[in-house]
Amino acid sequence: DVNGNVSTCTSTVTVTDPLSACNQFPVAVCQPVTVNADGSCQGNAVASDFDGGSTDPNGDPLTFSVSPAGPYLLGITNVTLTVSDGTNSSTCTTTIEVVDNTPPAIVCPTNIIKSNDPGICGAVITYTIPVGTDNCSVASTIQTAGL
Repeated sequence: DVNGNVSTCTSTVTVTDPLSACNQFPVAVCQPVTVNADGSCQGNAVASDFDGGSTDPNGDPLTFSVSPAGPYLLGITNVTLTVSDGTNSSTCTTTIEVVDNTPPAIVCPTNIIKSNDPGICGAVITYTIPVGTDNCSVASTIQTAGL
């Protein structure tokens, strides 16, 4: 007032955005994923494994989903990562590669020790061919050493 007395008050102003007009879209960033095949010759990954550093300009928390969802077969599969901030979402595309790193199994025949047959320089030997199996049914080749 004219006499130099001062009074103050504090008020809070809140601006709302009920239609989310100011909410910016998140930025989806993908990364490829490589996983080892399991005992069923499939691989799995969760949606966040495909995230390569996605961000939200508004700082909103992000959720992730991936399509198609796993498990994935041997080889390379294209996937789409969806990143959502609860209001808006963005997508990117990447791959998952499922690799079979399990060596095949082999059952070897027992060792054979045989002397020369009488009157000849050599021996007739009968042996069992080794049996090989692969958990992912991949074709395997069995090689035997010469006698």
